[in-house]
Amino acid sequence: MTEKRGVPLWFVWLAAVVAVGLMASSAIADKVILKSGNTFQGQIVEENDKQIVIEMQYGTMTFKKEDIKKVVKEKYTPPKPPSSSSTSSSSSSSSSEALPATAPRVTDEALLPIREYLSEADKALKVRNFIRALAALKKARETAEGSAPSAVSLIDAKIKAINEQALVLIEVKIDKVFVPEAEQDPAIRRDRNAPPVPDTEARKEAESSLQNVLSRVLQQKGFIVIEQEEAKKQRVQKLRATYSDSGGEPYRGPDGSLVGYRIHATCKLDLYSARGGVQWSESVEAATPYSLSGGTTRDGAMRSIEGQISALDFGIR
Repeated sequence: MTEKRGVPLWFVWLAAVVAVGLMASSAIADKVILKSGNTFQGQIVEENDKQIVIEMQYGTMTFKKEDIKKVVKEKYTPPKPPSSSSTSSSSSSSSSEALPATAPRVTDEALLPIREYLSEADKALKVRNFIRALAALKKARETAEGSAPSAVSLIDAKIKAINEQALVLIEVKIDKVFVPEAEQDPAIRRDRNAPPVPDTEARKEAESSLQNVLSRVLQQKGFIVIEQEEAKKQRVQKLRATYSDSGGEPYRGPDGSLVGYRIHATCKLDLYSARGGVQWSESVEAATPYSLSGGTTRDGAMRSIEGQISALDFGIR
């Protein structure tokens, strides 16, 4: 293939292909239109009753069927490379004239590091390592800003899609907590110098304990737990946990003295999608000794709750 003023014509053709549609490697331009209004073009490489995986110039993206409004499949004909006859007749034209006015000049060398970062992100996503995937996408975006601006919007869409399934805000609601009257009576409590524990303190302790439990479990599942302020900046999933416990039968020591109660705890979990609506729900229960000598500590109940929550799948597909 001939050159124009030192610029290979294959380079001109490649840049034009990228500018037109980022579809040089695909003969089919499938179009996925989301309910949010966003549209993505590429080749659908996987489709089932739950999701669609579409491969684009800079990597793949996965969309849940419930988020998709429409899928369009249509033929796509990539631009033909210039022939030798046509190049000879236009040898006096500059290479810049052969490109659309807004076409970025993207070379294979510029695309290579972007593809490597996106490949790294895809591998991380397969094992739900969202932190590593987002880190790789951030590097891909930084590289694309300087060498392939046309890829930035696609990378941003991929980051947004990951955030909507990875970031979780935890909301804990305490319905009621068990504080037996015996705990309020220093004549019965083993620690007679300890002050009575008000209901508000018991609620605060239960809320803090459950927040820590859920945070640990979610991170083990691959989610990224964020704070309220960060959640205001973008749409994220919300895990709402409603907790309550009540006292059951008392139990006594060898001398017949009151040692504690058996506490019955329940926790209902509702996972709301980033777009609103409950996408997964589950409830767990626990029964564990509640020692008067330990004050209002709910470690036993929380450990039991944590074990059961850890076994849940959180609607992960």
